Amino acid sequence: MKQIFVIAYLLGNTLLSDAQTTLYQASDKFNRYYIELQPDQARIYKIARYLDKAGTGYLMQDEDTLTKQADGSYTGHRSAIRPGKDMGTMTFNPSRKSGYKLETPKTADVNYILNNAYYLDQYFDMSRELQTQYPSTGHSFRSGFAQWDAIPDKNMEHQKFRTLADRQIKAMKDSLLQYEQKAIDDQRSIIEKH
Repeated sequence: MKQIFVIAYLLGNTLLSDAQTTLYQASDKFNRYYIELQPDQARIYKIARYLDKAGTGYLMQDEDTLTKQADGSYTGHRSAIRPGKDMGTMTFNPSRKSGYKLETPKTADVNYILNNAYYLDQYFDMSRELQTQYPSTGHSFRSGFAQWDAIPDKNMEHQKFRTLADRQIKAMKDSLLQYEQKAIDDQRSIIEKH
């Protein structure tokens, strides 16, 4: 059964025509949801928490990109946004009358959480890839918490942050791959000489 988010919000269609991104949040007992609403598309992020001995942070469990339809609604693979007149609600089942109350969060807080979740997810993915390619390296995903702490502008607009984070992590990965390959080449050279 395909679950569908239904979001209704107080400003109705007037908000959908606004050229800026508008942020909403909703939460249930275990998860927090952030919604980026734009004139032509929307994104819904399902956020949870990392708890590790090296640090804590956020985890992007799911992301769905929605496209605006002719009737003013937005649809995606797993979710839908429909304009409404009532106070914002979010529900997993369109036939369900009650849902999660939508709130307008502080933009800086949302950007911080989304940026943290994105950065840690990308860093952890890079770490897994490095461990798969070079199992003896000892490179740990836990370094991601310290790398995140070193980032100066954590509250940057999320889509801009993604671009910068992708560049930073790619540069880091390329550098680590080059270092590991050089170490392997040096080992081979030593073995061949003996």
